[in-house]
Amino acid sequence: MKPLRILLITLLTTVALTAATDPRLSIWVTTAQKDPYTLITWFSWDIPVEGQTRGAAFDDGYIWLHSKPMSGEVYYYYQIDFDDNIITSFEAPDVFGLGYGIDVDGDYLWIMCNGFVYHVTKTGSVVSPSPFYVGGGIHDLGWDGEYLWVAWGESDSIAYYKYDVNTGAVVDIILPEYGQLLEWPAIAVDDDGYIYCLYSDRFDDVGGGYYFIYEPNGDDIVYFLNYGFLNFGIDVGAWPVTFVKPASLGTIKALYK
Repeated sequence: MKPLRILLITLLTTVALTAATDPRLSIWVTTAQKDPYTLITWFSWDIPVEGQTRGAAFDDGYIWLHSKPMSGEVYYYYQIDFDDNIITSFEAPDVFGLGYGIDVDGDYLWIMCNGFVYHVTKTGSVVSPSPFYVGGGIHDLGWDGEYLWVAWGESDSIAYYKYDVNTGAVVDIILPEYGQLLEWPAIAVDDDGYIYCLYSDRFDDVGGGYYFIYEPNGDDIVYFLNYGFLNFGIDVGAWPVTFVKPASLGTIKALYK
């Protein structure tokens, strides 16, 4: 999309220090709202859930995540607000089945549980299409309005698979172009079909990795940062930003193939 490319050029030549009330495209992680082109944190909050958590599915002013309790304990999906409050929660479909990955699909959610992808209501009821098996090693999900992207990573290798949710078949794949010991892949898709991929590289310095934005067809890289981190899922969506910190743009690169 041309507007994205124009914005990238602008970001490469300016540093912003602004207050804003209009919605801005944002990257969402478990505890923060970030600039989608620099990964600078705009706003952050605390998680009001005990134990480890995963998730970061943006839902118009709320974040969905799920707990990762001690072995043998039931885990839950939670909706929280930016004031550190739990709004609602429900048990996982397989209450003892570990699974990473969650994304919002309008009034529904896509979630990972015990190797299966489920389509559920926001109270936890399973709806069509039927759950389908994708196996282990899943770290994040990204719904593009028609297909579901699944971020897979095991044994220092990662990939992003695109699934037909009605058949459970893989219809496309994105493989990383940089890095050696890759882990913790995350993925999100915006309303225009741009695909945001983030992953870490243990061969790099601690906290190093890569962040890409792909064209809707998944073929062409339009943007990347030589920067990643150990993360627990990302999402993308527009929401007002009240304060933007000055950004160092020294590592930003824009690619046009």
